Amino acid sequence: MKILCFRTDLSVTPRHVDGVEFIIMDQNPDFVFNGEHVGIFCLTGGTEGALREFYTKNESEFMHRRMLLVFSGSDNSLAATIEVNAYLEQKGVNVKIISHDDITDHLNSDIGNSMKVANRLHGTNFLLIGNPSQWLIASGATTLQDKLIKDKFGTNIIKIDLDELLELYNITAADKTEEAAVKFQELNGFEPTEQNIPFLRLHTAIENLCETHNAEMMSICCFDMIKRIDPSITACLSLSLLNKHMTAGCEGDIQATLSMHIARLVSDMPCFMANPQSVDEESRSLDFAHCTIAPEIPDYAELDTHFETKLNYAVKGYFCPGRKVTIFRLGGMNLERYYLEEGVTIDAGGFRENRCRTQMSVTLYNDTSVDGIFKCPGNHVIIVPDHCANDIRAFCTLYGMQQVN
Repeated sequence: MKILCFRTDLSVTPRHVDGVEFIIMDQNPDFVFNGEHVGIFCLTGGTEGALREFYTKNESEFMHRRMLLVFSGSDNSLAATIEVNAYLEQKGVNVKIISHDDITDHLNSDIGNSMKVANRLHGTNFLLIGNPSQWLIASGATTLQDKLIKDKFGTNIIKIDLDELLELYNITAADKTEEAAVKFQELNGFEPTEQNIPFLRLHTAIENLCETHNAEMMSICCFDMIKRIDPSITACLSLSLLNKHMTAGCEGDIQATLSMHIARLVSDMPCFMANPQSVDEESRSLDFAHCTIAPEIPDYAELDTHFETKLNYAVKGYFCPGRKVTIFRLGGMNLERYYLEEGVTIDAGGFRENRCRTQMSVTLYNDTSVDGIFKCPGNHVIIVPDHCANDIRAFCTLYGMQQVN
């Protein structure tokens, strides 16, 4: 972690703290605020004006995250910190004040860990292939949203047309898909036959695009892809396998895929993007379903047809009762809201043909009402295969987000 130090007495220096790089600003006048989560340390009094000038030059960086202010017990450090805090709060900045003595504890806290996640998120590339599906009226892509995501999280949205994928798909020869064939055989029921070569070509093309754009997360307009690329196949298998080593979301849903990647960084696990299906208030249970899932998440997985199109293939995952899960989704006009719950899987009561193929039923913890799902900021939710609500909440707090349920 970097902590920027301001002082008027050049003899005052911060004490060493493991894991912290103290940057003395009078020795680094050309320091560039590159979007990392940093701390601000008023080493002495009289530094308020310098802090105001620094804020003015970097206002957008301050506005989208919690700022950490550090003080010591000498040289009027605390007085200066309180004044700076009052100024930043007037500007609407979310601030936390800690003592120099508490830096190590802070770094090991939920918020400290969230700052590490935020710094890992900063500078990542999000590849959007095609446009968001037309029904994503609250979650779709806009130029304003792209800029907001860049300003808030440091994530670059890279948009390419489906024609670019089609071109790569058409030039991907069958003999260039051996690596994909090995990966696909991890899915129960998949055979690398002549009939299934289109799946291998599609996955190879998508994976190449992700590598070309150095993408850590991606989403594709699945239904338009079926019309434009090959009317006999879906992208479900490719997304399933991509989720083993990156974040791959459905339907061009930028907000949900971003939520999925944040959950992955927080939990260090691949996650499941799903649609809510039904609620049962008496049992406080929710049903979810979708047609693709990373094969290591469910207890067992096999192939089935895709629900809406009845095309091959979709991934059909099964969950034993008793699995811990966290349900998460961020959204809102300014990405200022999030839905968050914990629960445990229960018997889904049998497979339903009128739903997507991976189906899950969850009972919520802590006597929570299922009605909270109605306030979810979008139709797709992210399901993490473990309990990590406190860690996700700490991350959202870092950005001043409000829980809606």
